[in-house]
Amino acid sequence: MKHSALPRLLPWLLIAVCPPLLGRCGGAAEQGAETGNRVTVSNGGGSQTVPVGAPTSGDTADAGESAPAGTCTAVWQTLAARASAGFANVDTTCQRDEQCVFASTGSACYSSCPSVVASRSGAQAVARAVEQEIAPLCDEFESQHCETPALTCVEGYPVLVCQGTCTYVSALRCDQLPALTAARLTTVINDASRSCSRDEDCALAQAAIRCVPSCGNLQSVASSAREALQRSVAETEGLYCGAAESLGCPGEPQLPCTPSLETPRATCNAGQCEIAFVPVP
Repeated sequence: MKHSALPRLLPWLLIAVCPPLLGRCGGAAEQGAETGNRVTVSNGGGSQTVPVGAPTSGDTADAGESAPAGTCTAVWQTLAARASAGFANVDTTCQRDEQCVFASTGSACYSSCPSVVASRSGAQAVARAVEQEIAPLCDEFESQHCETPALTCVEGYPVLVCQGTCTYVSALRCDQLPALTAARLTTVINDASRSCSRDEDCALAQAAIRCVPSCGNLQSVASSAREALQRSVAETEGLYCGAAESLGCPGEPQLPCTPSLETPRATCNAGQCEIAFVPVP
């Protein structure tokens, strides 16, 4: 009987011992509920399950001080949600391919790998707005001595083009590509400078590409702009013609071209480069 009384007295012994430590015992009960070797840590309106005795990355403070369990993680999750919401309706309208970008959803103290398709001006406007909105969260993140999680981002993005709005070139259909290709080629040609003072300031440049039917597309541009124009023409051909070919689009019908009986020559007329045709002798 003496030995069997000990189990009945054990709870009362624990109660007698625990009062000096009630703050610690009670705190553990309020902060988390153990599940095996993990604990669910509550923090305001959210919770996170983490391994017992292994703090989440970013939850440790400098100079040996520790932020409350889960605080850094909770702030970081709120930062991610605010940034994502800010970029959800970013402007994507455009007039040129160059206006389309992949905008990182990271801002201020929040870094992020995911990017969204946006117009350049739209991305800049949203980034400023998000930075202002999350400034108080960044202050809290810094005051808790939280560490920014290390990110490993995958490099490389699909090619973007402008179709009134920014989109992936791979998302275009065969019936859309011919008009977009011709429009892009026209833009590239019109961008080239034609300023001149004399004929020697001008040069001929070939602007024909394989997927836009033509009988040659000679342009008279400023000599200083010739190399850049030909490079842009080649990029347009590789991007748009390459997209059409990868989709298996049917080729455009060739034009009935006849040999020219005149020789083209680059000339300067009223400060602009033009093409003059000289009869073949």
